[in-house]
Amino acid sequence: MEPLGLSIGWFPVINAILNIGSAIFLILAFIFIRQRRVQWHRISIILALGCSALFLTSYLFYHSIVGHVPYKGTGWIRILYYGILLSHTLLAIVVLPMIISTIRFALLSNFERHPKIGRITLAIWLYVSLTGVIVFGMLRPYAVEHFKKLQSSNTPIIKTINSTSTMIGTT
Repeated sequence: MEPLGLSIGWFPVINAILNIGSAIFLILAFIFIRQRRVQWHRISIILALGCSALFLTSYLFYHSIVGHVPYKGTGWIRILYYGILLSHTLLAIVVLPMIISTIRFALLSNFERHPKIGRITLAIWLYVSLTGVIVFGMLRPYAVEHFKKLQSSNTPIIKTINSTSTMIGTT
């Protein structure tokens, strides 16, 4: 039995939770700004940004250790998966500078440009957060299999993770 330690196998779940958190805070930010509750809008955006930043850090760390996890689905579901993945990846690249610009306009009190780019940024950011969870759900069965194979490998980083997990009681 594995407690909630820092086992690398938990990272995809943590990433999905962070994406869901980001999506929830984005929706709240939208609701708050429509109600003219600017302070709550700001707080929600800061929390969404925090979730997204933690997600990106966790995602990069996880994949630096685990590498690419192949999708093994077949037929129409495979086409759907890669369609979602492609749009998710491309829009994730596009949305980062948009987020920075949107926040910059708000910090500079440029409330002519902030809402204009903010509407587009919100839609893309929300899409990226939600499709991240969908990709996780579609890839999860294959990721578990991939991770089990990786755990039994003798690569230096996996040996270190396995021995550290054993030392702190997470395996």
